Amino acid sequence: MSKRKQQKLHSQAIDTALRRRITPCKKQILILGACSSGKSTFRHGIYHLSKETNSMMNAEERELHIRKYVIRCLDICWQTFKIVDFKFSNLNEEIKKARKSGVFTSSMIEFMKYLTMLKSEELEFISHHFRYMENIRYFFSENFIAKLQAINADFTIHDLLQTKIPHSKSSIYEFSFETSKLIDPSPQRNEKRKWISHFDNTMTRVIYLISLADYNLTDSISGANCLWLALQNFSEFVNYSEYIPADVSIVFTKLDLFKEKLEKYPFSDYFTEYTGPNDSETILTFLLSQNTDLTQFNIGNMLSMNNIDNINYLAQENENVPRFVL
Repeated sequence: MSKRKQQKLHSQAIDTALRRRITPCKKQILILGACSSGKSTFRHGIYHLSKETNSMMNAEERELHIRKYVIRCLDICWQTFKIVDFKFSNLNEEIKKARKSGVFTSSMIEFMKYLTMLKSEELEFISHHFRYMENIRYFFSENFIAKLQAINADFTIHDLLQTKIPHSKSSIYEFSFETSKLIDPSPQRNEKRKWISHFDNTMTRVIYLISLADYNLTDSISGANCLWLALQNFSEFVNYSEYIPADVSIVFTKLDLFKEKLEKYPFSDYFTEYTGPNDSETILTFLLSQNTDLTQFNIGNMLSMNNIDNINYLAQENENVPRFVL
């Protein structure tokens, strides 16, 4: 299928999603952000907090979701490392079957242990350079491997929040939380104006997510730096929307991973105009000074967020906290 035809089908899918009537609500929150910015993590957390049982994953669904994510990570490792070992000779076929069933074979478990013991540096590299793979070391740890092998293991909401699965479909995810309705149009690539124009004048609040940890990644389509591209996308949102709600929360995500990466990959290697120290707070100040579209909104507290309590805090109506670091 040609690229032009793919784009046309993608545009048509968005039109179909937009035609679906969104149930009106007095308080409507629009969630926007680039790929791998943390929107899905936030949505999973809200699902868990929501009192609407039909929007929550039950224990079996959560376990299957987590298992399939780990299998996806395992598949990427297998394709990346190309390990030649007789005991892993059938691993490729086993992984293909497991991607549907979510069942781990003994060879798959052994391969995970092998990678953890002998390929720890390579796993770290993958977590730093592959989108949606930043938490691979969490899932390949000794404790989590033991959970995969256990009978009736408890796969927690914390486990779920570590999964990072990209969305390829053009959909509107709509869910309620307390007195508000949260709306996540996902994905938004190449059709941002269409999404934004649809929601103009209907939103009382916007939560916009930007991943700081993407500073060393390159977008596979445009070739641009991913963090720079995310900042540009926010500028487009500000400049091309006819209506901007007074309450805009700019959420910088993945602060912990950002700090970890800075120890190995200096920020100035990717943003050559930056000449300051290689620390997160000074870099964030630099990014804000370079993007006037960001600084027109009130600056609040920085908050490292990787748990359900902080997702709850972000979702609450709080006029005094318009900016977070997630």
